Amino acid sequence: MTSAPALRRMAAIVEGLERRLCLSASFSTPAFYTGVNSATGIAAADFNGDGKADIAVAGLSPTSSIPVIGVYLNQNGSFGTPTLFPFSGAPAGIAAGDFLGNGHQDIAVVDSSSNTLDVFLGDGAGNFTPGAGASLGGSGGDTAIVSADFNGDHRDDVAVLDPAANSVVIFTPGNSFGSFSLAQSISVPSPLNLVVGDFNGDQHPDLAVLSGNGSVYVALNNGAGVLGAPTAYSLGANVSSPVALAAGTFTSSAASDLIGVGVNGQNGEAGFLFGQTSGTFEPATDVALSAVPNLVVTGDFTTAGVTDAALLTASGGLTVLPGNGDGTFATPQSIFTSSLGAPATQAVVDDFGAGPGIAFLSSSQNGFGVTISGAGGGTNSSSNLTPTLKGSLGSSVVAGAALKGKETLTLTAHSAASGSARATILLSPDKSAADSVLTLASAAGKLNLKAGKAKTFALKLPKSIPATVAAGKYHVLIESTDTAGVVTTVDSGQTVNVVAPVVDLTGSVVKAPLTVKAGKKFTLTLLIANSSAANVAAVGLLPFDVETSPDPLLADAAPLLSETHRISIKPGKSIRLTITATLASSAYLVVNLDPKHAAFPNDLNLSNNVFATSRAIMVG
Repeated sequence: MTSAPALRRMAAIVEGLERRLCLSASFSTPAFYTGVNSATGIAAADFNGDGKADIAVAGLSPTSSIPVIGVYLNQNGSFGTPTLFPFSGAPAGIAAGDFLGNGHQDIAVVDSSSNTLDVFLGDGAGNFTPGAGASLGGSGGDTAIVSADFNGDHRDDVAVLDPAANSVVIFTPGNSFGSFSLAQSISVPSPLNLVVGDFNGDQHPDLAVLSGNGSVYVALNNGAGVLGAPTAYSLGANVSSPVALAAGTFTSSAASDLIGVGVNGQNGEAGFLFGQTSGTFEPATDVALSAVPNLVVTGDFTTAGVTDAALLTASGGLTVLPGNGDGTFATPQSIFTSSLGAPATQAVVDDFGAGPGIAFLSSSQNGFGVTISGAGGGTNSSSNLTPTLKGSLGSSVVAGAALKGKETLTLTAHSAASGSARATILLSPDKSAADSVLTLASAAGKLNLKAGKAKTFALKLPKSIPATVAAGKYHVLIESTDTAGVVTTVDSGQTVNVVAPVVDLTGSVVKAPLTVKAGKKFTLTLLIANSSAANVAAVGLLPFDVETSPDPLLADAAPLLSETHRISIKPGKSIRLTITATLASSAYLVVNLDPKHAAFPNDLNLSNNVFATSRAIMVG
């Protein structure tokens, strides 16, 4: 029996089909690129730092049939001859991620023959060198792989599917040589593939694993990188043979949703699981499909500022379910019926040109294919402009530090556009403009454009990311208003890792008496300086200890007093603090600022916090 929530959701989907018939997507005719044969894995990331997504494919060299990683750099929406990086073994799944935390994208590939994780470390310019990698253990035959920063150390971890062992294993990066170590193993029956999402809205990545038994197993992150025991959720009785899973935000909830696709007899079927911030899911809503799906991906393919679902079908076709942003969908739109060549075996979504595109592996093609939304067969009825962002903002910035880099915004007209248009560049922890934490820049002006023409704006970035912005990874969004007043929000494809600001407190004794009387009060003046290179003021309560030592080596130090002073020191400035004490015998004085490192945990150099008088204070 179908539950009441599922019935209400199904009715809402039907209502959505009726009220949003005009919402449409268009894609370019797929372009195919050779250079790697028998491809087994595909990943997308900006490997050379030019703000455009590149592609890495695992497979075999077309000339020598040795295993290779082919890296294809993006050339304004097309891809040329790949650079091949050989390795030994049998390539399977591949994933991109920043495994060293240096802002450069690296590559990890599963070697299913030796059951190892092979790593290629990027230099940020599109070049790669082999890393240490790791042994995956288990029984071999590992396949799929995903990457995410599960433990919050600003370095991406990897999760690898082990079908033979009915498990998913998670590895965390080690040293600068690209080593990995096993962090956790999660048991899942009959695992088929896995995806990353934030399924409880706490901004920590979680895992969802599709099982051959028709369920999805969701493991939530405790915030420190430990994933809990997975909870099973059924995709519904009609998705009897699931084949693929994808995560996306189909509603206004902060939690990610899931869509699983499969077959029901000879027909296609989709099962939707809508996430709640409690970490649970509503009962699945099943929707019959006109085509049999082979893969499913998500993205804003209509550039309407909401998430859509795209089905890659068993006949080599592409069908889009345009999202309404409230968990309902407009009428499914058939883009291609067979243009992908054959059933796609893997697919990734990224901004390969002027909007989200789908790169896919086809069983009938060597290499890969790419089709880009918003190009070719039609236009987005929601807006007559497509915004794109290009520049050198940087993948990692320190909050409060000087912000370097330039950004340009280009507005491309689908049809003739005349009138005023404007755009706001936002920083958001997800792809929702409503959750943005900062406006980076804005642009506005009169447009008079023919179809296919564009106008470019140079953006003025702020001097810095405010120190009040919490550390973490943020999406750079473009909220634009076209000449007809239609407002849309798109993900620019750029991300910024905001690093917590640091201060650098240093101290010295600038005024100390040469002699004092035993038991009589005397004063000591300390100079406390803030040498922050991040332009961050040191504001708060500064505790410190003063100890006595009988020798200049500061051995056998004994406590004298503890005090706390409220300080506010601008970067590059200093303040003087005066303390009062008494001595019973001659001694050197040792001062330890913030000895417990509690008030200023972001102090850059804690070793600067301990200093002493240059000579002993004599007691007469």
